[in-house]
Amino acid sequence: MSESNRDCLDSVNRILVIRFSAMGDIILTTPVLRWIKQRFPDAQLDMLVKTEYKPLVENHPAVDRVLTLSKKVQVSRLISEIRRRHYDAAADLQANLLSRWIIYHCGARKIGLYKPQRRERFWMVYFGWNFYQDIIQPVPLRYLRAVAPWGVLDDGRGTSIYPKKSEILRLENALSGFSADKLAVLAPGAGRQTKRWPTVYFQEVGHYLQSRGYQVVIAGGTEDRPVCECVAQTFQSGIRSLCGDLTFMETAALVQQSKIVVSNDTGVMHMAGAVGTPVVAIFGPTTQHLGFFPFRCNSVVVEHPDLACRPCSFHGTKTCPKKHFRCMKDVTPDKVQNAIEMIIAESCPDSNQ
Repeated sequence: MSESNRDCLDSVNRILVIRFSAMGDIILTTPVLRWIKQRFPDAQLDMLVKTEYKPLVENHPAVDRVLTLSKKVQVSRLISEIRRRHYDAAADLQANLLSRWIIYHCGARKIGLYKPQRRERFWMVYFGWNFYQDIIQPVPLRYLRAVAPWGVLDDGRGTSIYPKKSEILRLENALSGFSADKLAVLAPGAGRQTKRWPTVYFQEVGHYLQSRGYQVVIAGGTEDRPVCECVAQTFQSGIRSLCGDLTFMETAALVQQSKIVVSNDTGVMHMAGAVGTPVVAIFGPTTQHLGFFPFRCNSVVVEHPDLACRPCSFHGTKTCPKKHFRCMKDVTPDKVQNAIEMIIAESCPDSNQ
């Protein structure tokens, strides 16, 4: 770094980070927020997110202010507000047309741009050609590239989110009458159908967890209610579905109080890593190349590693392009149960359960 660049960076007082959505992606920005704050401890660090995702970062110790983007907000007015804040540096970790427009008009002297390797993803998904030079580099480290020229360094730690005391209390009220001494969470939903492990498999694993002495809670968003209710209907007792009944951070509080989480590739999976709860993550149409495996946490990923048609999409699809859905169907419940046993053995090595 040249002397002029160093002097310029040492005078940074206000920083803006942009990542609009979604839940998992925003959680994956939290290491970068912490790394930036470590580099510029006296600077004000603000983050711009969509309104519905504000709770994920508003209690984060690295974030001083959360700006929000809603459908009602005019982009020109938002940019004017951002310019009035006189940011010295700004990082775009979203990398779409709107975020690029905002970042180039925000008035910051230093700009950091996340490059999501769309070309590599395209060749990998549609032709099976691997042009990734860093095939196992997770998304937070790809985000880091945007701000590494500022002298921002990786501290070796993972993601982090912080439920408020009020959210923990509301979660405890939702669990009233349900012992949390040995709690397990199932997250059978996902944004795309091909990322959903078969419902009957989740049912079998739920019964297995009960046989191991766990009380099971099913978690997810409002859109996941049908699949969550389908999983819950085969249980007579010892299970509760809170799917759609909790906010983002109440769900995080639930995951934080749990001993283990079994989840598809979804936001709940990233929540588990961010609050320090062991997670068994089930991956089907997407692979490690895309960068979204659990990041630096106690986790076991269960997948079909030898299936040539993986990955078949960037974020999952409505139906399997090959019509066989082997990436999920061949990941049988016994494989997930073995992963659970690995987690239990690591968490409680002296357990005789």
